[in-house]
Parts: sequence; structure tokens; C-alpha cells
Amino acid sequence: MYKKTLLFCLFSCLSSLIFSQSFFNKLGCGINFDAKSPQGTLKDNGLTNFYGGSLELFYVGCSEKKFRFTPGYRIGGGITKSIFGENVVLADPAGVEATQRLFNAYLQIELIGRFIYDNGNRIRPYGEVYLGMRTVAAYENYALTEPIDGYSNSSQSIFSNGSTTAGIGIGALIQLSDVVDLNLRVANEYTGQVDHNNLSQDDYYSTERITSNNTHNISFSIGISTRSLCGRKSCSKQKKRSNTFNSGYIRSRKQTKPIRRSIKT
Repeated sequence: MYKKTLLFCLFSCLSSLIFSQSFFNKLGCGINFDAKSPQGTLKDNGLTNFYGGSLELFYVGCSEKKFRFTPGYRIGGGITKSIFGENVVLADPAGVEATQRLFNAYLQIELIGRFIYDNGNRIRPYGEVYLGMRTVAAYENYALTEPIDGYSNSSQSIFSNGSTTAGIGIGALIQLSDVVDLNLRVANEYTGQVDHNNLSQDDYYSTERITSNNTHNISFSIGISTRSLCGRKSCSKQKKRSNTFNSGYIRSRKQTKPIRRSIKT
């Protein structure tokens, strides 16, 4: 019984390994620099641009169709600019001065459906729709004006809230090599309620919670994406050569006749 159980576990592990290798060969990933520009109510209420980054993972597959649907997900985050307040005297450590700094930050995760048009050229345009969750929080940081043993700068969340996010975007994958593409994307995002600080004025320091409803922003991204292993051109060419070799077609040799020298009599 013990041997049968061991064999079953070994078989399951090997099967899982084989499946995972085949599955991961069909994945493509990317890393992006993101900039989000608040529009409408968000901008009027003093929320400034977010700057950050994101990681994404797509199931690209091995299809050679011109129009392809690639599902995936993206997780990212970013912060706004900071506003500095006046120096304050701390209670602990007692009598020590610290500089106040106020900023907003976000964390977001999205499920994506991307439609790629691949006509065999270096530039592959695409459109995408996505749905996700976003958390926006306001932070206040205290930085010691002079270093003190046993103490370090600290940040604390003043308030935060989460809401759903939906977006639609367009972009292009520009081939840099058989492995890497340059990814350019612009999108319009719609969000529910967002709580944030007013950071539009450098001389206005306030931790007041401001609530904006039915908001949207424009997102710009530039990054690097890797192609799936079976979607790389070098692999595709090798596959075509292998298919031709294994198709059963054998090129026949050209039949020639020996040349005979004629003898004059």
C-alpha cells in the first residue's frame, strides 16, 4: 500500500510538472512605468498625478491567428507628489523636531481582456478592457531633522478607502527582439468613490478627508513585455522547419545521364 501511494504521488508530481512547463511556455509578462492623471471632480478637488509601476501577466498561447484574445491580470501602485508642512515638536522622543510630509498613494489589481491584432509586422496594435479594485490612502510622514539613535522616520495612514475600477484602453507592442516588446498604452479609467487629500497647493497643508464620487482618470504606460516561449519568431521558424522535415516529403534527386564521348570514324 505504501509503495502504491508513493508511486501515485510521484506520478502526480511528474504530471503536474509537465503540465506546468507546457502552461508556462504560453505565458507572457511585463513591467511598466505608469502615470495617472485625475480628471473632472478628482482634479477639481485637488488630487494630483500618480506616478508608479505595475507588473502584468498574460496567457498568450501559441495561436498564429491575426486576431487573438489574451486574458491576464495586472497589479500596480503609485504615489502623488508630497507637500511639506512646518516642523513640529515630537512627544517621543521628547523635544525633538520633525518635518511633516503629506502624500496620497494607491494600490490596484485588475483582470484584463486584451485583443491583439498580429499581422506579422513589428508593431502589433491592441485594445483592452479591464475590471478591478483600487485602494487609495492618504499618508503623513514624520522625518527627524537630526538623526537619533533608536529612532527612525515613520509614516502613518490617515485614512483610506477602496472602490471598483473599470477601464478601456488602446496600445501597441513594438518588437525589439524575438523575446522582448516595447509596450505603449493609454487608457481611460472609471472609479467609484475616492477619498484623498488636497495637494494642489504647495503652501496648503491639510489632512482633511476629501471625498470625490463618480471619478475617472487617464492612464499612460510605457514598459517592456516578454513574448511567450512558443510565440517567439525564432521558435516559430524552427517549428515550421520541423513540420516540413517531418511531413513525409522527400525531395527527389535530379536524375542525370552519364556523358559519353562520341568517336568519329
